[in-house]
Amino acid sequence: MPAAAFLIVFLQVAAIHGYQAGRSKSVIMAPMIVAAILEGVGYICRLMSHNESPNFTLVPYAIQSVLLLMAPTLISATIYLHAERVFVAVQADKPILPWKLRTYKRVFLLFDAFSLIIQTAGSVMRLTNHISWVRTGNRLVMTGVGEQMLFVLLFLFVAGKFQYNLSRNPTARVAGRGQGGGSLENMPVIPYAKHLYLLYASSAMVGIRCLIRLLETLYPTSIVKTSEVFLYVFDAGFMILIMKSFHFIHPSELEALIEYYEVAEGGQVEMGGEDAGRQNSQVYFAGIRFWQGKRLQGMSLPLYTPGLVESVDSTHVVGKTESVRALNRAHVGRY
Repeated sequence: MPAAAFLIVFLQVAAIHGYQAGRSKSVIMAPMIVAAILEGVGYICRLMSHNESPNFTLVPYAIQSVLLLMAPTLISATIYLHAERVFVAVQADKPILPWKLRTYKRVFLLFDAFSLIIQTAGSVMRLTNHISWVRTGNRLVMTGVGEQMLFVLLFLFVAGKFQYNLSRNPTARVAGRGQGGGSLENMPVIPYAKHLYLLYASSAMVGIRCLIRLLETLYPTSIVKTSEVFLYVFDAGFMILIMKSFHFIHPSELEALIEYYEVAEGGQVEMGGEDAGRQNSQVYFAGIRFWQGKRLQGMSLPLYTPGLVESVDSTHVVGKTESVRALNRAHVGRY
């Protein structure tokens, strides 16, 4: 049965994301991990209902109805937080962003939480035997799903506007300029575009899934509601695709770069000190080898203070006439 296969995949995804988030300390992945667990539990209950046929009981059906409705809203929360890391990494604020960064975060997370609450309340009310409660529950679910679709569209506008503005007026980190005119040419590139493309695709899939849920509620006797194909493709299939994509394009990569740039631009570490050449403390994940944690090396070298040094470590030997910022080349190390 497809439910058993999806159950295994969701639990696997939750385990991998838990491993990546634990090692990288990327707390913004928590909503997606919870969403994967909820999807897994939902498909456990769906499998139980299949085994109960034709004598179905209410509890498994009720649990799967509520949990499968909640999961995509939690995924949206991770998408919005991931985008916030993109904005911080490139040092974007007004006028690059349509809103202030703090306003963006508050608005999207607040309304995402509100959507989660009313969808959950509505799906619970639909399980009662009172017709008036069922109708109210349907209205709440449609309101929550409709709001989620609206904010998906709003997010796509904000992210698209941000990328357009950034291409026309790049920030210092994107343009390769440091504070005070220093060069960032030897610093690691911030791969903001690939993260944005992931967020565009993920948001579009969440939006399509919301549209299917809306049609299910509006037309309960239609093929959209009666056929399991729509559930497995647009709920399970799309959610798995989103979650697995985050294995390879992980927000911890941006968090590592944020920390790297903050230390390098601060230039607070004295050359030749005990901390010179130390590794970035932030483990991150990126690329096909999603199980392999990586680090950015050399993050403690001050970027904008020219210095005369004989050597840094066994892999960097620099002449006395060279600027310290030439030593700030990023190296990716396994960990």
